[in-house]
Amino acid sequence: MKIECFVLLHLIFAASSDVLQKCCEPSEVIVDKNSTLQCDPNAGKRLQTNFVQNQTVSNNTDTLCVDVFAENKMVMFYVDQYGTIEKKMELEDEYYPKCCQLGHIYNDKLHSCQPANITSSTETTIPLNSFILVGLPQCEVIVDFFVSDLKEVAWPTRILHVKGESRSFDGKKFCVDDTVSGSRYVVRICESLDVCDRIRCIHKCCPDGQSFVNGSKCVDTFRYGIDLHSSANIEEPDAPFALIHGKPKSIYRLKNIDFKIDKSGTFSVYRNATGSYSHYKSSEQMYCFEHAKKGRINGYNFFAKVPQLKLKMKFVITRWLKILSCIFLLLTIAVYLILPKMLNLFGKILLSYSLATFMFFFLLCLTDFLNEKYDDSTCKTMGFLSILASFWSFTWLNVMCIDIWLSFGTPRTFSGPLQRNELKRLIQYSVYAWGIPLIWVFIIVIFNSTAILSKAFHPHIGDKKCYMENTGDHPENYGYFTFIVVPMLIQQIGNIILFVKTLIHCLRIKGEIQRMNASSKKNYKVGKEDKYFRLHLVMKLAVIMGVSFLFETVSSVYNFNKNSVTRNIEIVWDSINCLQGFFIFVVFICKKKIFYSLAERLNIRTPSKNDGTSSIATQESTHGNTIKRDTISLR
Repeated sequence: MKIECFVLLHLIFAASSDVLQKCCEPSEVIVDKNSTLQCDPNAGKRLQTNFVQNQTVSNNTDTLCVDVFAENKMVMFYVDQYGTIEKKMELEDEYYPKCCQLGHIYNDKLHSCQPANITSSTETTIPLNSFILVGLPQCEVIVDFFVSDLKEVAWPTRILHVKGESRSFDGKKFCVDDTVSGSRYVVRICESLDVCDRIRCIHKCCPDGQSFVNGSKCVDTFRYGIDLHSSANIEEPDAPFALIHGKPKSIYRLKNIDFKIDKSGTFSVYRNATGSYSHYKSSEQMYCFEHAKKGRINGYNFFAKVPQLKLKMKFVITRWLKILSCIFLLLTIAVYLILPKMLNLFGKILLSYSLATFMFFFLLCLTDFLNEKYDDSTCKTMGFLSILASFWSFTWLNVMCIDIWLSFGTPRTFSGPLQRNELKRLIQYSVYAWGIPLIWVFIIVIFNSTAILSKAFHPHIGDKKCYMENTGDHPENYGYFTFIVVPMLIQQIGNIILFVKTLIHCLRIKGEIQRMNASSKKNYKVGKEDKYFRLHLVMKLAVIMGVSFLFETVSSVYNFNKNSVTRNIEIVWDSINCLQGFFIFVVFICKKKIFYSLAERLNIRTPSKNDGTSSIATQESTHGNTIKRDTISLR
């Protein structure tokens, strides 16, 4: 009863003299630890005070005081002479709503706080012995109003008056402060999402006053807000806008991806997975903009929600066909490694070609499924590796053509030294097929990392996609045509020339042998199994590659998405292009001889092996010269 009377008298005295003290030090609040109330450092930076008297707890006297407790609730406490704190009653929250900390003012360009050179006008209006609540961390949508005089702003009893408009608010739904311009004041107000129907809304990842530090963790920094001028992807950055706070659950940094925010707040982003733009209204939470600081990342960045997209038919088909090609290429590689007899010079060339093609399709699969999770450096690395693997694939196909021509298309085809120098030829082939693409891609890296070339020929790797962009992405840029199409076109033309010369030579030799057989009793053989049929198979493969590459050449200068007919043509040819691994397996592995050789190697019983399709030793003879070669027929 004595304490209750003391509380009543103290309240009457405090109300008349305005000398109610704060219980703890300015940087402390009261917390409950193991059912004991005590002063503890204030972990946040949101609550500040301007009390004249503090540290009531340490005064060793019985007194009443006020402090913050449990989610910023203002509570009156009774403190006895022993420092024991007892909660008496909750008070009505009467916070001074300042947008920035004491000693700071609002930057109306960056929507952040910065130190003030002199005491701001708003600080002079803060009543003594009051709490100051900094910013609006609990608000989802914030709109900034600007007034030329603080007299235009008043907040008697939870009613805010701004430019003649009266609205009901509590102290946690608005704030006021000076601005760096010095000629106006800011009034920041919590709004609903309906405001996006009247003004452009921009999504900010963290609550007001916070930014990303060491990852996607929002931390009170106050110095970083929203700088729309930091990105060329935002139209009319000086136009008024509202801020929507909050990030999607799963986000990735928008780097190397084409996107923009128009003057209405619509967010448009190019999806590699669909080959088109997705558009989202400003009220949809599909992205957010935030200052991020982690390692080398220190600046404003856009982050987008990981989408659940309905892929276009083309991408649904081709991404799984690429995986199918990878599987068949691995099977091809496995067969060649299991059967050592297949690893003659031609077999080693085909093995290298299959490995290079597998690397190319594997990198494409990774890019298809993980592209939007790559950071900028990873995206560029994947782009360069994909280009390198594609050149390796085409160059080893070119090596096949060269080897066929050297083996069957020249007069020295059947000379002994050519056969005895297979190791030397393999080394020369390897230096050419692995080395030249490395040098060429290194040149591309230099041009992509510098401004040596004009914009018309810049490679643009990692700018919008994790590969070199074609003319569809940059209509006035010819980098893709220069660095990708032209070199591969030269190789393909070379392949065709070698095929024609080889075919002409083989037909001439065949004609000579037929004439010799007609005029002689001897029966000359030309090693058909290891010669003409091998040439035939490689020709089929090169035709497949040539046709698909011809389409790539056309698609680099023509947009096939203009109408449904060309789109369907693009789907068909892209599907053929993505099935190269399957074609390689069918052409080179799907043979009876290889089946029985695998069965023999793996100790698998087969119905019959006496049909002449097992491993054989072929006799190649012409003009009295005979060369024995252990090989597996590729027919």
